[in-house]
Amino acid sequence: MSRACDELEHASAQTDLAQVLLFHACAEFRNGKKGEAFQTLTQALAASQRSGYDQMLVSEVNQTGDLFEAFADHPQIGSRLRALIARAESASTTLKKLQREGARPVMNKKEQKLHIEVRTLGQSCVYINGEEITRAMWVSQKTRELFLFLVDRAPAPREKVLETFWDNKSAKQAVRNLNQTLYRLRQALGQETVILENQICRFSPAIAIKYDAAIFEAKAKAALAMRQGDLRRLEPLASALELYGGDYLADFAVEWAAGRRDKLSELFVNSACAYADELMGLTRYSEAREVLGKALKMEPLRDDLHERMLICLHKMGRRHEVVNHYLKYCSLSQTELGLPPSPEIQTLYSRLI
Repeated sequence: MSRACDELEHASAQTDLAQVLLFHACAEFRNGKKGEAFQTLTQALAASQRSGYDQMLVSEVNQTGDLFEAFADHPQIGSRLRALIARAESASTTLKKLQREGARPVMNKKEQKLHIEVRTLGQSCVYINGEEITRAMWVSQKTRELFLFLVDRAPAPREKVLETFWDNKSAKQAVRNLNQTLYRLRQALGQETVILENQICRFSPAIAIKYDAAIFEAKAKAALAMRQGDLRRLEPLASALELYGGDYLADFAVEWAAGRRDKLSELFVNSACAYADELMGLTRYSEAREVLGKALKMEPLRDDLHERMLICLHKMGRRHEVVNHYLKYCSLSQTELGLPPSPEIQTLYSRLI
């Protein structure tokens, strides 16, 4: 058992180490080695504190109750042991109540899922069964950030998570921080949501996640893959654009989100171009103008958007607006790039006017 503890300590597996140390302390105590048992139990409590997770100690209270009771009044660890005993008794009382009422514990209802809705396009927010998780409930910004990262990337290798969030820490400290953050995540969401298994972080199968960025991406890519002029493109393009409430994680200035933000923004603009083309093909110029206006707010220097806008305004018979739009773009291009509009846009403008 001592060798197993050494191996777990070397592997920074603090949660497993705490449980093995607890069993070791119990064995020592029952063999009359009370002094050694105290030392080992103290190490178990310290390991669970480093991991940020002590539920495995609570679950063993019934089996190791004599050990806990023996040191429950100790000035160093007594308060911690009494808190663990109280939690175990509370859990037991709840279980008995459920059994009396003919109900099964939630953990045994495999068919019951925790429904989580995650919105990341614009201001991010998370809802569990329709109720929003407030900023205060996350305990720390890192907890919320890790959850959003895993929603987008899971299943994710543990090493990738450590590299992304704690690359400036030692390996041992990084693992400790991850375990503590996962513990806070369980507290915020109310149950085991992220499982660390075979060095892979994944969501529990009891979790059902509705993720706006993934839905937008799937709808937009499916619509863009369809042939131009196919009227079946209209609905998925409109639906995708409606989902896009703003840049991905606009309220997060984190490096790992930057690349994802750029790709989703580009997908939105490409989808807006395609939708505007379909609308203009159906002479729905007013709607096309609105769509192009939204895209231009995101990409004000993109030539193909300005070309479409000039054509759309011309089709609407808004000659003065064609002139105004072109002159504004000339000024913007000169200010931002130090260049006039491209020859293609100049030629188009001359033809339209």
